[in-house]
Amino acid sequence: MDYYLSYDIEYKRTFNGVLIDSRSAIPAIAGQLGSVIKSFIDKEIALVTPEVLPYKIESSNGNLAGYFTIRLNSHSGFLFQYQLRPPFVQFNAEISQIINNFIKSNSFSQDYTF
Repeated sequence: MDYYLSYDIEYKRTFNGVLIDSRSAIPAIAGQLGSVIKSFIDKEIALVTPEVLPYKIESSNGNLAGYFTIRLNSHSGFLFQYQLRPPFVQFNAEISQIINNFIKSNSFSQDYTF
């Protein structure tokens, strides 16, 4: 399956949906009350600052697979946050390689000017 990475203007909605879908797989919020989950999601969203670029991961069918963020430093970036929805965890190695290639090739530089 092919995956597409795109800059995510609506990252708050994406993070919310992915994290709620993945809550049972995240130890910090597995089996917790809704207020704990909401607080966790809010903290994850708050990590997106001007130095952090949010991206969504979509399958070739248009399904949301997850999200990741890139934290920028002087002239490069590194993977900062990464979460896949449960149906896509089995493709983690493939998706991780796509993200690594995206970062190594500086493809994110079109979304930010240093």
